[in-house]
Amino acid sequence: MERRTFMTTSAAASGAALFSSFARGADSTAGLQQARPASPEPTVASAKAPATDAVFSLSGVKPTQFPGGTLREMTAADYPPIPNMASAQIDLEVGGMRGLHWHDTASELGYVVQGRAILTVVDAANNREITALNEGDIYSVPVGFAHSLACLGSEPCRVVAVYDDGRTVESNAFNVTDWLKAEPANILTAILNVPGDRLQQSAGTIPLITKNEPLLAVPAAPHGFATSAPQSFRFPLAEMTPVASSGGTFVQASKLDFPMSQTMIAALTVLFPRGIREPHWHPNADEWDYVLSGRAKITIFAGAGKSAVVEVGPGDLGYLPRNAAHAVETIGDEPFRLLSIFNADSFQAIGVSGLLIGTPNELLARNLGLTATEVSRITKEKKFITGA
Repeated sequence: MERRTFMTTSAAASGAALFSSFARGADSTAGLQQARPASPEPTVASAKAPATDAVFSLSGVKPTQFPGGTLREMTAADYPPIPNMASAQIDLEVGGMRGLHWHDTASELGYVVQGRAILTVVDAANNREITALNEGDIYSVPVGFAHSLACLGSEPCRVVAVYDDGRTVESNAFNVTDWLKAEPANILTAILNVPGDRLQQSAGTIPLITKNEPLLAVPAAPHGFATSAPQSFRFPLAEMTPVASSGGTFVQASKLDFPMSQTMIAALTVLFPRGIREPHWHPNADEWDYVLSGRAKITIFAGAGKSAVVEVGPGDLGYLPRNAAHAVETIGDEPFRLLSIFNADSFQAIGVSGLLIGTPNELLARNLGLTATEVSRITKEKKFITGA
């Protein structure tokens, strides 16, 4: 794929800020225990001189290595065309764990790309949930709730996480170990019934992602008495009954389906070979995309004549501002699987078929420059996803 933004060269000077790019990444599931080579340093579009080749590949980011896994991150500071959604790819080795922490300004929505994990969350009322996350599951952690992720089983785990403020990632989280090191030793001794200086010393040696013996089962109970959270932080996105057609399937989980996720929606689009997701736009949300498998051609329209076509494949990351229209068409003989995150509490999409269905024939003819006979042939059914 050509590494470029979603705009044509002629539109770059006036429209560069509208688009990020889908950037070619490595295969999204292979070799989880091996660090991926870093891609060339990205050229970032600036306000003074918009660049037509600005790229950002999450899979191509040089990983930060820890004893129990690796971390790749992207914030708005790293790539300004994505202003309000930050990203992280967390690879946990067998026995790896991202320790207890919380985020001060953003909620987190994660998707299990491969493997299994143990999610632990403690909410604002000190209720807790300890649950297994399977491949295809999503989880949602509201801002300020403490949580951790641990690899479950004998295979490594990969999680892709999205944060809804553009600046929050794992490396700037509030870690419990850092917190304990900052508290006076006598207070820790009095409250926790363990020597405070010993706790501070041990906490100071814990990395962001630790490495221990494999966890082969979800722990049966919390350390002490704690009530269960009233709503689950986990949702089995892959198990939802999809909207299905000859061209593919679509599922989305808004707060109506997954009450814990109040600020972000997760969706999974599967396009079969020759499948098409109709041209559409989202009036209430920006769209963050991550290609799980397959290849597709995406057509994007940003108004004022600005448009582009780009090909994408496994590991590619993309961003579409709200109201930017786009369509997706599968390339090749393999199904195309796309994870999308929307920063809204309800799913809204206006498609070209529904748009034209709702417009009187006489006005359609005038709008499109068609004859009455040609207008009569336009579909009278919403397509959403179809086969070519």
